[in-house]
Amino acid sequence: HPGSLLGSATEFHNRFEKDINAKSPEEKKQLTRELRTALFYDRADAFVLRRDKDSELTELPHKIEHRVLCPIPPSLKQLHFDLVKQFAEHGSESHHFALIDSLKKLYLHPRLLQGLQPIDDPQAVITESPKLQKVIELLETIRLKKEKVLIFTVQHDLQTLLSQVLESHFGIKVEVISGASDSQRKGMLTRRKEAIKDFEAKVGFNIMILSLKVAGVGLTITG
Repeated sequence: HPGSLLGSATEFHNRFEKDINAKSPEEKKQLTRELRTALFYDRADAFVLRRDKDSELTELPHKIEHRVLCPIPPSLKQLHFDLVKQFAEHGSESHHFALIDSLKKLYLHPRLLQGLQPIDDPQAVITESPKLQKVIELLETIRLKKEKVLIFTVQHDLQTLLSQVLESHFGIKVEVISGASDSQRKGMLTRRKEAIKDFEAKVGFNIMILSLKVAGVGLTITG
């Protein structure tokens, strides 16, 4: 029944959301504990409500997936082997996760291994990554159709790299909708709404980059 677990929307707001940024870290942790308790978190009878597109948004078209293969050039293969060798020499199991993270960055874009650096030559950034080259190729096809594009990616540095490269290549403003820390959160929702409104209003080809986490929470884009 609505409100039986967490109260009404007003009660929930007053208890868990109101003045949240003004609370201390310990107060926030306590609120999290109370919320987990209210939802029977970590218990077999935990309250879970899952909605999916097929049952809730029947008017939307079915998702169609197209897998695009990107051959790995010898230079990236060598970097792969070098990373594996480098981490193997440490001889510690704790490095396994660091290796996985480094390999993920390598295949997203090799520049991410060094942390995000200023981009002086966007075209060079494109040629260094077969995956980015394929993204550009697909976007060129979409531009010819005068359609809009949403690009989802988790890695924050990759969001920044993509926005800079795509802005330079296509000559358009590319908005990024990503998460923010508590110190950055002020004004974020307002800016996000403005960015989405502008994206929807523009006619023809346009690009927006989104974080999977943020885009999956209360975000609707049309147009």
